[in-house]
Amino acid sequence: MKLLCLALFVILALSFEIHKTRTYHENDGSFNAGVLKNNYPIRLAWINRSPYWYGDNIAKGWGVPGYAPDHLFNYIVLTFWSCNGAAKDMVQMWRDAKLYFGDQTKFGSTTADIQKSLRAIYNKNGIKIMASAFGDS
Repeated sequence: MKLLCLALFVILALSFEIHKTRTYHENDGSFNAGVLKNNYPIRLAWINRSPYWYGDNIAKGWGVPGYAPDHLFNYIVLTFWSCNGAAKDMVQMWRDAKLYFGDQTKFGSTTADIQKSLRAIYNKNGIKIMASAFGDS
């Protein structure tokens, strides 16, 4: 199993530069396909735990601009997507955003709306959001 995880990691790492991504455009709500470009210098925050497990305060723990204290990070990595395909920790909160943010959130009424709103805020501030793969809590 560890060998399989390592092989998947190498494949992902090698394909990183040519990976196609979708960029969200806040002004018209559209997505544009393009080549993923790194934002240098890379200042990465790895979010493994949150002091908040319900409501809009989760955005504070995730470094969302306007909700969290000012910071210099331009990459936010939520942990973990495990080898067995299960979401753990912060990725589980992302996957089930409506459950954790609740129905009174400023970010939307569905998981998709909440994720879209958070991505728009991150993108507007030059921050890329990612999920860590092959970890475990």
